[in-house]
Amino acid sequence: MPSAEASKDIRRPFQVLARRKLRYITLMNRPNQKTVMESYPWMIKDAYSPRRGTYIIHLNRYLMPFFTLLDKKRFTKAEFTEVSRLTNPYSMRLFMSPYASTGRMMEAAAILASNGCGSVMGYQKSYQR
Repeated sequence: MPSAEASKDIRRPFQVLARRKLRYITLMNRPNQKTVMESYPWMIKDAYSPRRGTYIIHLNRYLMPFFTLLDKKRFTKAEFTEVSRLTNPYSMRLFMSPYASTGRMMEAAAILASNGCGSVMGYQKSYQR
């Protein structure tokens, strides 16, 4: 792949991320309080150096509390070693689906991952672009 094409492939996700915002809504239960809506852009700065071939992005610092909540056992977590062999987004969904109601690891998910969930379900390992 030529470097110009690779550069476009790398820049495209950054452009999408630059347009994205996290919207946070606080609902109030009391009649005299109003609902609060906040919006945070994901990126506050991005820089590209074509000669060096580097891309630098700066994430919005106001998003840090949302990232740190990911470690508070409020969300489903999976070890990288468990999911690293999954090569298809549908495989990941199948792997995570037993967690949906309990949030706990289930044996079925471990079995699917160890057998290469995509091949069990008849999916290809990867797709051509």
